[in-house]
Amino acid sequence: MINSINFTKTFLRIKNKTLYFILTSIINFANILVNKNFKRPGIFYGKYLLSLNLLPKSGDKYFKLAGSWDETNVLFNKGDYHNAVRIRKEIMNESYEKNGITNRDYFPPILSRCFTGPIGHYRDIGIHAAAQNLGFLPIGQRYLQVEKKDLNNPFYLSIRNNIKLLGFSYLQGGDEPPGLWHIYERMQLIKTRDGFMDHYELAEKVYIQSAIDSAKPILELDSEYVEKSISELKNYGLNESNWFVTLHVRETGNHKELNNQSINTYLKSIEYIINLGGKVIRIGNSSMPSLPHINGLIDLSQNSSISSHLHLYVLAASKFFIGTNSGPKSVPSLFNVPSIITNTVMLGLETLRCSERTLYLPKKCFLDGRLLSFVDVLNSPVGYGSFRPKDIRDQMIFFEPNSENQILNSVKEMVDIVFNNSHPRNLALDNKINEAREQVMFATTGFFSTQWLEENQVWFLPSKE
Repeated sequence: MINSINFTKTFLRIKNKTLYFILTSIINFANILVNKNFKRPGIFYGKYLLSLNLLPKSGDKYFKLAGSWDETNVLFNKGDYHNAVRIRKEIMNESYEKNGITNRDYFPPILSRCFTGPIGHYRDIGIHAAAQNLGFLPIGQRYLQVEKKDLNNPFYLSIRNNIKLLGFSYLQGGDEPPGLWHIYERMQLIKTRDGFMDHYELAEKVYIQSAIDSAKPILELDSEYVEKSISELKNYGLNESNWFVTLHVRETGNHKELNNQSINTYLKSIEYIINLGGKVIRIGNSSMPSLPHINGLIDLSQNSSISSHLHLYVLAASKFFIGTNSGPKSVPSLFNVPSIITNTVMLGLETLRCSERTLYLPKKCFLDGRLLSFVDVLNSPVGYGSFRPKDIRDQMIFFEPNSENQILNSVKEMVDIVFNNSHPRNLALDNKINEAREQVMFATTGFFSTQWLEENQVWFLPSKE
């Protein structure tokens, strides 16, 4: 794999150095003539052309691969998940064939820039590291591209035994060119020894196998970071003897966004946890609405510019996590922290089997006025689509959020699980859920709240006629 990296560096930086200069100069000159834009084009464009080996015929095909991949993103967002995955596999098989790669043990040595995106992508990095340890991926050293200022990011420190960091003064956003997709691992589709696997499917496989093999977490925090975080949180009123629950409720400016919720429906749960003797630590950013002063509530969201470095610690060290369909929900399971994921949508994909102590509360979903059962959801785009507000309106989809009492009851259920290990599953309802999932090509297999299932079984799991 080191040879592959050295070859790539030579190919892009030495052998074609003169050609790169000529190409970018031509692009720059054309840009001036056509657009009257005197700004020199970024480094990306020259590398893109070099990656195509300057063969117009091959270049056309590579550009078509990129265009086809973009089309799969559209399919995915509209809920045509299975077709999106099928086409992505065809694209990657064609890309590998073009580059003469047939060895099943070959793997892309560098993780693409997409991996170092928002906090929700931490799961993909952690799952990738765990999949290597479990033998699901070919064995060999991987590298993650990060900016030098982020080399001491506490999450990246937790993966350094599995994935080495490549530091750059500046890491340009966007995707690598398709001519290099055999060098840079795609985040959505991972190269395994048996072909390519969608990242949801890989995550599901890793979580299930990890629970069987060991009670240890997938990742562990850097000890120095833990000590500093504990010390700093004392300034917010959290002592080492306190137990706490971490809360993140996505609530941005557009209330019509699919994953946005009102923090007000979580106030009863906050008070319940505090009355039990715990504390609640809310994370997020300063765009979120402030909460009334509550003794026992530590709100890190309102000063996120100076406290965001603590978010990883409180996600990884809490008794349990309460969240919504947003990036932070992906982190606790990497550290064996139980979670309640409220207001869940995309039930075919976003109910990963993180552990037996992770519970999901679905939103009610109406399509053209008709309330959908679980089977209905899995057999429609609603179960897999990441819809925009316009899509929801055009397709006459309506999601009804969880009530404050539903959220409170799930918190009580989680308290029983975490502190008493006494809340049993309803096996009959769980079996109905599993039967519905087995009827589709792929669906994640996490547990729904037993309390919620029992209250909603009439419409969510109707009896067969």
